[in-house]
Amino acid sequence: MRLALHCLNAAKQYAEQQLALATDEFSISLLLADEAESQDILAADALILFCPENFAAVAGGMKSLFDRCFYPWLAAIESTQSSVTMAKPQAAKPYQIVIDSGNDGSFCLQQLERILTGVSAKAVQPAVILHAEPTAADIAAMHELGQGFVEALHQGMF
Repeated sequence: MRLALHCLNAAKQYAEQQLALATDEFSISLLLADEAESQDILAADALILFCPENFAAVAGGMKSLFDRCFYPWLAAIESTQSSVTMAKPQAAKPYQIVIDSGNDGSFCLQQLERILTGVSAKAVQPAVILHAEPTAADIAAMHELGQGFVEALHQGMF
């Protein structure tokens, strides 16, 4: 599983919590959205996208990630679906969204969901929208959410 991260604020603390969920059988990579490339997205079994909201929209680094990766991702899906050697088309990539919001986060979420719908990705948990600096309880709750995501992926539930 890969985690894409753009910001160096509260969402980073949540993303770092997810690294603790790695096991010998299941690795987790934490990537900055500014540094991730399409091959990172394509190689991932699932994505947890940690995105700050800037001016009620997807932050520039995360938008840049999708600008770089959207069409290669779409082309990979289309090529596997049209391949006669494939027993079945590539399944939708599961994802989770975490937004670090200075506003209400709803427009940022709408933008991300629209982009991810375009590549047939599948939301497997409701988005989390953070509105303040995380407390210890918030970080513990995020860790628990991540555990559920990793366990479901490990068991092949999506």
